[in-house]
Amino acid sequence: MSKKRRSSSSRRGGKKSKKNFIAFLIIVAIAAIGYYYITDLETQDAATQAGIEHKEDYILLENNDSAKYKAQIILNKKFNILDLSKIFYNSDIFWPYIIQANPTLENPLNIEKNTLVKIPCVKDSLLDTDNELVVEQIKLVGDSIMNVIAEKRKPKVYSE
Repeated sequence: MSKKRRSSSSRRGGKKSKKNFIAFLIIVAIAAIGYYYITDLETQDAATQAGIEHKEDYILLENNDSAKYKAQIILNKKFNILDLSKIFYNSDIFWPYIIQANPTLENPLNIEKNTLVKIPCVKDSLLDTDNELVVEQIKLVGDSIMNVIAEKRKPKVYSE
């Protein structure tokens, strides 16, 4: 008789452990889905801070240097540096920061498809469009960058 009781109690224990195992699997699955969702959001965060989703315009790469770069992207179409500045900094006047991080960009007004562009991290205080000093400084930096670009494009004149 004791054998029957043991076997029936072990059966009940088996049902409980099976239910516990299934509950455990469900919890692990939910945790895995949550982890994937959070990781995906973090990856997209840099591009969507401006509130504009542009996934069809560029590929957001894994950013291995998040202390230096806000994002690293590959363009899916021709782009204008002013548009990139609007997307990542909420204003087109901050394009010089992008140019400084990407000195190999030959024509910032017409960046070719499949170009890798690094979007640098910039302190919020340097992105304040209400601060006249910040705006004036970034305009001066932009003017100096455009002068360098214009000098590079000037045809060389040789005199004999």
